[in-house]
Amino acid sequence: GEEYEGNTMRDYEVPLDKYPFFIKKGSIIPTYSDPHPRPEDNHGLDILIFPDGANTFDIYEQDGPGARVSYVYEEGKSMDISFTASGTLDADFEVRGVAKPSSVSAEPWGALEELDWGDESLSENPTGWTYDCETSSLKIDPGKCDYGLRIEVSWS
Repeated sequence: GEEYEGNTMRDYEVPLDKYPFFIKKGSIIPTYSDPHPRPEDNHGLDILIFPDGANTFDIYEQDGPGARVSYVYEEGKSMDISFTASGTLDADFEVRGVAKPSSVSAEPWGALEELDWGDESLSENPTGWTYDCETSSLKIDPGKCDYGLRIEVSWS
């Protein structure tokens, strides 16, 4: 997407079938792939990250495990993502607005395999990552985690 200077007023003409979103750099946005998640399904949590420096986000759930997502991002060098939960959660991560990394790893599993872009690639493999050059988006599926996970992304 386009980047705009903050704290300004603008007028935009948008067709009625489009929904514009303005997202602040540094944001962490959790979403569910299933609009009606059940606790016994391990949720299928999708976490969108728009990196800028460092940030932390706490996820509170009614009758389910909570989680904390945090990251530290050094543009063009590295990004560390930490994910802690009070139980088992299945989370996928999408980092927007970054260059293609040279490597992605997740503790405790180690280096993750680069897969072809497309949801089918990630759904067929329990872990891995993909990169879309058109949207500058990095998708990471580290697999299910119990209580904690650390993802390291490197650019060299």
